[in-house]
Amino acid sequence: MYRMMDCSSGGTAVIATVENDNDTNKNTNEDNTNVLLLKGASQKNNDAGDKKNEDTTSSPNIVEDDGDDDDANNEEKIEDENKDDDEFHDAEQPMVNDKHECNLGEPAKNPKNNLPKAGSSTLRLPRTSTEFTTKDNAHVNQNASFVPEWKPVIAGAAGSPDCDEVPVRTKGYLKTGIKKPSQQSLYEIAAFDLIMSENRVVGEVSTRVQLPDQFGEPSATADDKLKGVYAPKSLVIVLAVPEETPRIGRPRDDGRGLNFILYFQMKDITISILHKIQNGDYENDYTKEEKPLVPAVKLLDEWFRRTSGDDPDTEFASRFKFVPFSPNATTILPSSMSKYNGKPLLIKRTGATGLHVHNPAIPNVPLREFCINFHAFPYLAKQAFSYTVRNYLEAFVMRTCFVIEGRDDDELPEVIIGGASICCSDPKAIVWDTAFFSGMK
Repeated sequence: MYRMMDCSSGGTAVIATVENDNDTNKNTNEDNTNVLLLKGASQKNNDAGDKKNEDTTSSPNIVEDDGDDDDANNEEKIEDENKDDDEFHDAEQPMVNDKHECNLGEPAKNPKNNLPKAGSSTLRLPRTSTEFTTKDNAHVNQNASFVPEWKPVIAGAAGSPDCDEVPVRTKGYLKTGIKKPSQQSLYEIAAFDLIMSENRVVGEVSTRVQLPDQFGEPSATADDKLKGVYAPKSLVIVLAVPEETPRIGRPRDDGRGLNFILYFQMKDITISILHKIQNGDYENDYTKEEKPLVPAVKLLDEWFRRTSGDDPDTEFASRFKFVPFSPNATTILPSSMSKYNGKPLLIKRTGATGLHVHNPAIPNVPLREFCINFHAFPYLAKQAFSYTVRNYLEAFVMRTCFVIEGRDDDELPEVIIGGASICCSDPKAIVWDTAFFSGMK
């Protein structure tokens, strides 16, 4: 079984209890199973053929084109004037025409009070925390596994106290190539979940959890200011990362892996800017604090407008960037992989690597979801992801941020949407989707 533990630093943590080691081999569909399934148990069920075809002793060598053998000829290059020397992207492949929705299963039918709380699978640390938990000082469950921890990314100018310096394109970038730390984020992160699943996370996440207070709920003041706006007040981003080593015969766009679920709430300053844009966009209306954010806020709203509905602008959609960074990548990862540390990753294939959920082509939608499906990435990239998960997860610390790419001076400087710094901790402490979404405690 598992239970929730309230933590004084904020948030809750999932505490796993395994009564008998043999229980972990039971079928998860048995009605009497109320045991948190562990990563190790799933690995025991792998067929022998998998082990013969998997090699986790040597690291994959990621090349910048990241092309599948079958699709390498379909790669389209970013225009030279917009290409970032330190950016890479998922290889271009035929777009999957699935109405651009993440059609991954039926939403949960549990009553709201029976659903798990968003963020209950992890432990949120105070913003002032300077270190993550170690094995010597761990928040452990009864299996002596310490739970995943995280804290918000606080963006700010260089030298600002308690701020993460997230480099982004600045005005004049196309001529100078200069990047500077992002201004404050446009959203703040309200909660974060990390769960394991045999397939990428199913259904609309926002319907399967108890969302944080006020998250996605109507607010008379905010809703009035956001009339005509496409950027949502609440945003859920899911990163579906493969754990299985890719091989012939396995699905190209799905499989067992980790699901990083980030719940974002729009900041008041972003709401204020959007309101002023809708009411004339007069430069003198913006405060000193708002002015550096205006181009990024306009770009954000335009991105949601042009990518919503059943017929999105796929070229514009490819501007969504995932910006991963690990402070300990160079010490734990092979150089063939650590050289990509901090490089923005363009999510270019709508309907394949970028999956929209609940994204109607109308304004005033309070909550939208977006899934980055790493299962659909080319072979070499998937090999790198699974290699990291299987070999370095326990020691890995990752800062994850998201940006809409600015390509003209009137779209710059870029500003991050939001992010979190995550310590994945012991894989055995990561809750499985079957237990988490069941609502059983």
